[in-house]
Amino acid sequence: MMRKNLLGEGFHDSEIYGIKVNNELKKLELFIRLADENSIVLSLIDAQYYEFDCFSLQNSVYEILSFCKDEIPDFIFNDHPALVGFKNLDYYNDYKVAYINPSVGLTGVILFKDFEVLQD
Repeated sequence: MMRKNLLGEGFHDSEIYGIKVNNELKKLELFIRLADENSIVLSLIDAQYYEFDCFSLQNSVYEILSFCKDEIPDFIFNDHPALVGFKNLDYYNDYKVAYINPSVGLTGVILFKDFEVLQD
């Protein structure tokens, strides 16, 4: 299985402190405070679906993984069954699924086409 950490190594124990959704542009932004106290924005472009759970006062992230459509592990489909429909549609062949693997707090998935990392 090919998985990719969207923000590379050294991301462990960063914190998501905000989420901004622009439905018109189909863009979802995660505001992230890194362990060194710098902040970045993970901008997920052409976000077609998202589902979050447990957003709280503390949202420490272990990693944010990205999977191609055919590589999504079964546990993600079990936790987010709405993704099963996307897996079977050819329209989404170029899309990926980001999985927020939490240490504490926020977990979730985002179906997206591309991403960029911006300075906050």
